[in-house]
Amino acid sequence: MVRWAQPAFTSLLVSHWDNAQGVLTDVGQSLRRLPPDSTDLDALVAEIAGQVARRLRLPYVAIVVDDEPVGSGGGSPPAGGDLVEIPLSFVGEPVGTLVAAPRA
Repeated sequence: MVRWAQPAFTSLLVSHWDNAQGVLTDVGQSLRRLPPDSTDLDALVAEIAGQVARRLRLPYVAIVVDDEPVGSGGGSPPAGGDLVEIPLSFVGEPVGTLVAAPRA
């Protein structure tokens, strides 16, 4: 997962790749700590977006599925929308997009 995200996260962070790799590691660890019977997908997606926003200090992060935001972490999309879109996939199939506003 880290390998495919490197270019997109690097563009968000400019040259702070180590931080992005840590974020992905933390998100993965959080997912492993979830109870096996977790069914609140909206809360899970919002938690992931929130972790990415907090750790990368981004003003806005959302996860979009079928053109609808299903979870966001912090803030609102910026007016004029300078957003970075990172495709998300699972087992090679597209499942959504992580949308983030870079730091000013």
